[in-house]
Order: sequence, then structure tokens, then C-alpha cells
Amino acid sequence: MIPEKKGWEKGCGEKEMLDFSVVIPARNAEKTIGRCIETALAQNYKGKYEVIVVDNDSKDATAEAIKKFPVKYLFCKKKGAGAARNLGVKNAKGKTIAFLDSDRFPEKNWLEEAGKFFKKNKGNIAAGKIKLEQNTLVKKTLMEIKMDQKLFAETGFGLTCNMFIKKKTFQKLGGFDERLAVTSEDLEFGERAFSIGEKTAYLEHAVVKYKPRQLHLYFKNEFRRGRALAQLNFLRKKALDCRHERIDRGALIAKKFLGGKGKGAVEIGMFLAIALGTKAACYAGQAFETALLAADSRRRAKLLG
Repeated sequence: MIPEKKGWEKGCGEKEMLDFSVVIPARNAEKTIGRCIETALAQNYKGKYEVIVVDNDSKDATAEAIKKFPVKYLFCKKKGAGAARNLGVKNAKGKTIAFLDSDRFPEKNWLEEAGKFFKKNKGNIAAGKIKLEQNTLVKKTLMEIKMDQKLFAETGFGLTCNMFIKKKTFQKLGGFDERLAVTSEDLEFGERAFSIGEKTAYLEHAVVKYKPRQLHLYFKNEFRRGRALAQLNFLRKKALDCRHERIDRGALIAKKFLGGKGKGAVEIGMFLAIALGTKAACYAGQAFETALLAADSRRRAKLLG
């Protein structure tokens, strides 16, 4: 059943400024985009908002699925979530952008919680909680570490699968770097925001749900993410190790489970690789191994306290 019309078709003039623009990039997302849109439209938020879905050159039935709903449909030929999000923001009429991924499903009070924050605080960026559905212990451990928005917000950024940002701030930062066509555009964006003093607040009650992908797909994505980070380091020519995200996340893992020390991280990674029985699982070992590097990283040690 399609929810009643809300957002950009809810009695809003074409030039009227809205409170929020929910921007959802979607590529080959025919299996999840319907539920994603339904939950985005079913918000209990009393203000005005729109839902913008950007089809990132999908090869499946994503476009057909999107067009069943009363949302603003855009098509982005250029590959990459960053390019799709930039196009969505360019066409947005909301004062605040709410980024959501096509396989994330916001709870009914998602926008309401974000609205409360921006009304009571002067902050420009916020990250909401990511809650897992139907997961095994291994998936739960890996995914909750990878997507712990509270920990990431402490280090200056949030994952764009559940992030809110004032449109003016987004424009000031210049949007996402579209040269990062594969992944990690959110990490690079966070670095820029952090460099100009922008802080990311954590909104525990602005929750989106997520059904973890199969483990072999998870590790495949981690490999792609690492490759994109190397690309980022080359393009930006920063004096940062291209593995800075691995160092950061490894350090956070160590802090949470190993008392802030890297001791034992390699062994944990090797154990995961053996236990999962896949070649791709070795990437988990790499992620945990970088926790050791955090001990010698003054910059990150200062951030982590």
C-alpha cells in the first residue's frame, strides 16, 4: 500500500522553502527502495518536507519502483553516490538535508528527532543511530562496530546513510567530491567539515534500520572502500596515510574492546578470517591489524583521548 502524499506534494508551492529534503541515492536497488521510500514518507513529522530519490544509472527495475511513489525522481548518469547526492541537494528546497541510503529504513520519529535537535541547537551537522535487523552474532559484531555513529561523531564525521546537514553548510563545503566514484566520499567530506571546525552531533533517537548484507559482500565492499581511500589520498595529496580510515576505525575497535590498545588486534583479524572460511575475510584481518598503527598516531590519539 502506498502511503498518502507528503513532502513536496503536500500543499507546498514550487518555490516554498521546506524544513527538510530527504535525499536518497539509489543504484540497482529494486529490492529495497520501495520499503525505504515508504518509511521516508510515513514520518510523523508535522513540518513540511520532501523526498528526493536519485536513480544512479540503475540497470534493474529501480526506476519503475521509485515512480510508484509520490516523490521527486531524478536521474544521475554519473556513477557514484556522491554525484547522486550532489544532484539531489542541487534540486532540494529544504533548509536541512537528510541523507538516507536506499537500503536504510527510518523509524517514524526519524525526522521529528532531527527537527528537535536543529530547533534547540546551533549545530549544522548531525548523525543518527543505525540499528541492525535480523543478524547473527558475527554480523552484529562487525556491522555495529562499522556503523557506530556515536563513536564516529566523536571523531568528527557521520556516515551518510543517516546524516543531517544544513543546506547552507553543505554548499559552503562544496558538496561531495565526485571524483571518488566508488565509496568513501562521506569520509572525505567529513575531513573537510572537521577541518573548518564543524562538529557532528549524535542523535540516538533518530534511528534508521538496516538489514546486514551477506558477509562475503560485506568484505568485498570493504576492499572497494580501501581502494577508494587510496584514490582519495592520491587526489587530495594530503599528508595522511591512505589507510587513515582503517587506522581510525581500528583504533575505535581497540578502544571499545581492547581497552584502547592494539595488542591482539592482528590475532582477532586472523581468527575471523579462518572462522569465516573465505578469502575475502582476510580483509577483516587488515582492518583489525591497523589498530596497531593507532598506538603511534599522535593525531588520532589526541582525538580519542
